Amino acid sequence: MTLNQALSTTKSQDGKSLKALELPGLWNGAMAYWNSAFVEVPLKTFNPVKTVNDLLNKEHRPLSQN
Repeated sequence: MTLNQALSTTKSQDGKSLKALELPGLWNGAMAYWNSAFVEVPLKTFNPVKTVNDLLNKEHRPLSQN
């Protein structure tokens, strides 16, 4: 790992401002060399479940019950 794969951030502890050098981890650097492709999909393909009741929506029921 080289130094250019780190993030410089500002944090605070006990009300004091601190500077931190964060090294790559699972989310902030492990995927540094991955290629990402962003594809636009129809809105109806995105049906988030945020509560248990969302599972009662038509989109989340088996096809035989729709």
